[in-house]
Amino acid sequence: MIRRLRISRFSPGSLRSDAQAERTAREFGDLVGRAVNATVSPAPIRFIRNEREYFDGFIAHVDGKIPARLPLTNGRYMFVYHRLGLRRPERYLTTLEYGYWYQANADPASWIFRYEYQREPKLPYRYARCHVHVNAAPATYAGVTEFSKLHLPAGDRVTVESFLRHLIEEHDVPPISPKWEKILDETEAAFRKIQNRRARDPADSN
Repeated sequence: MIRRLRISRFSPGSLRSDAQAERTAREFGDLVGRAVNATVSPAPIRFIRNEREYFDGFIAHVDGKIPARLPLTNGRYMFVYHRLGLRRPERYLTTLEYGYWYQANADPASWIFRYEYQREPKLPYRYARCHVHVNAAPATYAGVTEFSKLHLPAGDRVTVESFLRHLIEEHDVPPISPKWEKILDETEAAFRKIQNRRARDPADSN
């Protein structure tokens, strides 16, 4: 039986202390880890807080305290990275940027495609905040910019669950759990509820 997720754990509203923010970030890291560990890799995912004067940290598989590539069940590799921070005077925890990479091996240069997102990019920023890079060059492409460096628009947000489903369905990555679809549906629904909750809050409209 798939246990229900309590959304307030991941979106408790205004976080008055860094201790509250860190606890919420760790719980959100558990949510991402649950999705990954039920599908494409048993490698642990965790939240790491950066040692700065303001609250900042990231969710990833780590080597020490450094984001690292993680092995997949088909022998390939993946990189998952969420940077979290507090926004506005109300101190809401949010994803400031993320990256999902599919790679041939552990070498970062072996990436095949990658999704990236910047919530508040430094200006001037000429690209879609959510975009995809493809490490290929179509024979019909005649642009000046190297094709792999193009920021191909990818809509508003790409969830980690969409990325994981794509790896399983179209890249033949064997799923770990027979309940992987239900688990991804549950974790993605939790994320969507968090988004909807924030959208109803005028203080966090951006």
